[in-house]
Amino acid sequence: MSLGADRSYKMKLRDVENAFKYRRIPYPKRCWLNELPTNSETMATYFGDQDWDWGSDWDWGLWLCQCQCLYQCLYQCLCQCLCLGGGSFCRGATFFGVQSVELIALLAISCTFFLFMHTNKLNSRLKEMEVKLQPSEFSALGLTSNHVSGHDAGKHDDINTLHGTYQYLKSTGQLTHLTAAQLNNTPRAQLDTIFFNRVTKTGSEKMMELLKILGKRNGFEARRDVEGFYEVVLMDPTYAKNFLHSDVLNSTGANTYTKHVAFIDFDLLNEPWPIYINLVRDPIERLVSWFYYARAPWYLAERRETFGEKAVLPSVEWVRKDFNECIEEHDPECVYEQMEMGNLGDHRRQSLFFCGHTTSVCMPFNSHEAMQRAKRNVEEHYAVVGTWEDTNTTLTVLEGYIPKYFAGAKEEYYALRSRLGNVNRNNFRPTLSEKARALLARNLTREIELYQFIRHRLYKQYIALRLDLDPKLREAN
Repeated sequence: MSLGADRSYKMKLRDVENAFKYRRIPYPKRCWLNELPTNSETMATYFGDQDWDWGSDWDWGLWLCQCQCLYQCLYQCLCQCLCLGGGSFCRGATFFGVQSVELIALLAISCTFFLFMHTNKLNSRLKEMEVKLQPSEFSALGLTSNHVSGHDAGKHDDINTLHGTYQYLKSTGQLTHLTAAQLNNTPRAQLDTIFFNRVTKTGSEKMMELLKILGKRNGFEARRDVEGFYEVVLMDPTYAKNFLHSDVLNSTGANTYTKHVAFIDFDLLNEPWPIYINLVRDPIERLVSWFYYARAPWYLAERRETFGEKAVLPSVEWVRKDFNECIEEHDPECVYEQMEMGNLGDHRRQSLFFCGHTTSVCMPFNSHEAMQRAKRNVEEHYAVVGTWEDTNTTLTVLEGYIPKYFAGAKEEYYALRSRLGNVNRNNFRPTLSEKARALLARNLTREIELYQFIRHRLYKQYIALRLDLDPKLREAN
């Protein structure tokens, strides 16, 4: 190529680049690979032998870089083909009735959309890998002092962690005699029924999907309540007894029943006890989740479609409200006053689902008495209360303490993780500011204490299972 031709080519290439620049089309960043293909044949050679299996477990970092390289290659090849092909094409000619610059814009937007979709896929895969890296064995977590570095020792010794719970049980002498049988309430059940009185915004939809899958595998029927415009969470004794007979106790075979409802004391109603299970979530994260979930367009549209005119659409101002501003500016919607009896609809009381239906005790927000009753009910009546924040631990405990229903739970969960991991998930939730988090924490002290108590119990159940399998761990240093 002559000097003049080379200069002409560079000018044409610059014209195309300017089209990207001034039309605000994203210019592809340079990949870490030193050399990139500069023609279609080389590009086909480079990318043609790649295995584009988006569901595989290969190196996702390399995959993302290759996607970035593909974007850059398409861009470079397009520029070269247009500028070397005819000259006039770069100066505004049309191609099938479309301006060349518009064609470039369309191709660039298509590439950007392609990258956006598969970057989302990468984020999902990374989250799944984080879940897989949660503790499933003592050695993986480092449940001996040999596995704990000085830098991490303080964090691991926190009683609200699995390692901290282990060290606490060991230091207090409880580890020597701890067994899973001591912590297993399943044999006390008088019905072959799991009663999942699910707490709102804890990932209960995901558990319901898992129960459906396990029902086919383990031979039980997974049932749920009939969806209504209002959730009946609190019931008087007459209503509760009628509900149990019409919905819960009317199945003869092995089954599960799921509903948003406060803890029911079956002794008070002279009814046989089922196997109680539930899920919890960090109280602050629950509030944030509900705030934005209630404003999600798809949630509002779904309710409108299901309930028609009864589901009144909120104002645009309400939908656009920001939770951080709501907390920091003391908006009435986001003021969590101590001992208040109202605002049942915003699901601020996780404790209510474990406390029960005595409103004078269980409704005062963040009360000590409600927390204590909830703790007692969890300890005495629930087989397992887990959390998706400790996925492997929760699934292991469910498999170990309720094997008839949850055998194969981990296998089924990870086989369908892409489906189960995104059930009812709101991916457009803004981040909570540290100031707002601190303000919430001061108003949720008992709710947070209950949550930590339940996680401590879950860890204790998990540790007991591992000790039964490997008694040597009782003497580990």
